[in-house]
Amino acid sequence: MRLGSAVLAAFVAAACSDALEQDTTAGQVIAVVNTASNTLSLVDATSFTSGPMVDLTPPTGTPASLDARGAVIAVALGDADALRVVSSGTLPISAPSLIPLPAGSGATGVAIENDSIAWVANPNLNSVTEVNYLTGDTATHAAGPYPQAV
Repeated sequence: MRLGSAVLAAFVAAACSDALEQDTTAGQVIAVVNTASNTLSLVDATSFTSGPMVDLTPPTGTPASLDARGAVIAVALGDADALRVVSSGTLPISAPSLIPLPAGSGATGVAIENDSIAWVANPNLNSVTEVNYLTGDTATHAAGPYPQAV
């Protein structure tokens, strides 16, 4: 039952706003983080058939959450203290696919703000990190105690 909730939550987080603006699910994809295998599954929202699985390693962190904007998916990698960025070729070739976060951050929640900025919650450091996922530049800001979502 918990896995079903995680899949539903990923569907809502990754596709809800886009789905509300369309009359059909054609062309939409559901992104699901798989913590046991450290992968990202892409599921066709029309046929509910699983497409390619994206390997999130290295590092060997446990993916905690994801956010999506267009063809860009950002995955917080938990104890790996990193952000993985997955794209279907829409980002510049120079854009990093793995962006390190402050050591010991325990990255949990992630939210994409716009076409270049994502925010990551760092519960172990009581902070959030602003990430430019086109350049890999980061800036960390103090937050309340133990932030887990953004």
